Amino acid sequence: IEQMPALHHLPPPDGISRIAIERFSPYFDRPDLGFANLRPAAQYLMNYDLPESELLDLGYVFAAQNQGIDEAVGERLRGAVEAWRRAFARSRLSQTDLGAEILLVSRRAGFDWTTLRLTDPMQVAAFRLLEQPHTAPGLAGKLADAGFERGVDEVCRLLDDWRRLGLVFTDAGYYVHVAPDSKNQDLMRIDVSEPEPAPEPEPQSEPQPEPAPVGAS
Repeated sequence: IEQMPALHHLPPPDGISRIAIERFSPYFDRPDLGFANLRPAAQYLMNYDLPESELLDLGYVFAAQNQGIDEAVGERLRGAVEAWRRAFARSRLSQTDLGAEILLVSRRAGFDWTTLRLTDPMQVAAFRLLEQPHTAPGLAGKLADAGFERGVDEVCRLLDDWRRLGLVFTDAGYYVHVAPDSKNQDLMRIDVSEPEPAPEPEPQSEPQPEPAPVGAS
């Protein structure tokens, strides 16, 4: 949730809901993933006068013991997604790779910078590697292979700086940058959340009286 403002330039989710456990899905086939003791969903119990054991063989959607985030966190998550949806059309983050440097342009409400140039060769190499997710040790190893001997601590400091700038997203120890190539993204967006006001009608001139008819001579 805290990292979502870094993603406001990317298409937002349609909404947030609890997952459903469906037959043939990994959560159904592998109880070790966390959902054991599945029960038929409530609609089957209402529609069919059958024992639960038969409904387990019949059903496609299943219920399980409540798990995951509580409703307090759920409300924060829904609010963050709604803020993302409102901000999307006006937010931007893009990169232009110029070879020796990378130019980054940002316009996101949660960050106070608009342009950033990566000119250090190690940082340029690291940013390119983060097109794919890397752990800090993995990134340090790849940089060493490219001739940039940097300790893991230094790489971690760089990743922390980039996270504060909203350049990378991290999950489960992996980092990936979130700056698409610059391709005139602004021209492909229409903000339908706040329609522009209709133009003011132009003032009408007062009608002039028609001239009185002239009689025939």
